Amino acid sequence: MDLTVIEDVTLVPGGGRPVLAGARVVLDADGVVQEITSTGVPGQRFLVPAAVDLHLDNMAQRRRPRATVVLDQADVLAVLDAECAAAGIGVVCLAARCEDAPGKGIHIAEAVELARVLEQMAPSFACDWRLHVRVEITDAGAIDALREVLAASSRVAIISMMEHSADRSRFATAEENRAFYAADWGVSPEEVDRLMAATADGAAHREERRAAIAALAHEAGVLLASHDDATPQDVEA
Repeated sequence: MDLTVIEDVTLVPGGGRPVLAGARVVLDADGVVQEITSTGVPGQRFLVPAAVDLHLDNMAQRRRPRATVVLDQADVLAVLDAECAAAGIGVVCLAARCEDAPGKGIHIAEAVELARVLEQMAPSFACDWRLHVRVEITDAGAIDALREVLAASSRVAIISMMEHSADRSRFATAEENRAFYAADWGVSPEEVDRLMAATADGAAHREERRAAIAALAHEAGVLLASHDDATPQDVEA
């Protein structure tokens, strides 16, 4: 059996366990730790647990560095993989947004495309890439998009329900809501009002869509999360 030996490191094992100032770590061919022993020699290098990013949500910005440029998802993912690995991130849950909002630079078809691209590329990446599928329940096409994502990829780790509607805002006042999204989307407060008004019909179907999303998550065995719950009743639902 091929072994990899890492010697003379300061080991930070995580889980509240004490730091081992001098350590020798033996791993098998699959990278599974077989043995950790003390060498008594404090290491100049540190061996630490990799981080988990539960919600990397910068694909839209990275794909569009300029207004007239749209980069391929595969090219952006390759660069993000190198950056995340260099930052010590071992597992990356990349946001795939099941929402059609061209004014915000989001197109629902891109979530399905992303699932397909990631399924093909992930085995060759340095990090363990997963999908965090964000499903906008005010969007009539979001649940069908979620079904397509689940069919296209085995790497869905989290499904979260979002509702960006005026009556379920996470902000205390309508003015706070308008100001935040005007800055976030780079539009005027009046345009925020227009975009929010367009979600009103979808919000009226929230309960049936939330139930459908929950059923799909349960069927797929995927962790279900919610987003900006406003009340205990939202959490219970």
